Amino acid sequence: MSLVIRPLTIDELPLCVPFAQEFHEELKLPGKMIPEIFMKNWTTFLTTYPSVILSLWKEEVLLGGLGAMIVPDLFDGRLCGHEMFIFIRKSERGGSGFLRLLKAFRAWWIERGAVEGRLAHMEHAETDEALDRLYRKLGYRPIERSYVESLCQL
Repeated sequence: MSLVIRPLTIDELPLCVPFAQEFHEELKLPGKMIPEIFMKNWTTFLTTYPSVILSLWKEEVLLGGLGAMIVPDLFDGRLCGHEMFIFIRKSERGGSGFLRLLKAFRAWWIERGAVEGRLAHMEHAETDEALDRLYRKLGYRPIERSYVESLCQL
């Protein structure tokens, strides 16, 4: 059974909701994962901006995906591919899917004229060192760390 990566259609967007919920829970992210908001935001992204959800399939089963947008750099306007999420179902981790999604992301932003790719990395003790090594091996380097302060509890 071979893996296939292809852009997810808007009609298929509801298939991402369980992954988004699992991602939110696994990383203990602030706030709540509200499916309707997730769907509304990604529908807006996919219909308004140069964006994509690269979906990873094994036959008819969605295993995960990578959401990304092309954005201009804030300082000089050069186009950058910006990964917004990457997630693979826990039972499918350890195979080649993650690396394939990263390579598909790189091809996607290059095809759209971007000159830089940016990967986010959520702080997660179980994956921090391995992701850092992989991203560096692929030619990426860390440039920022984000912090969050939450004033509301949804």
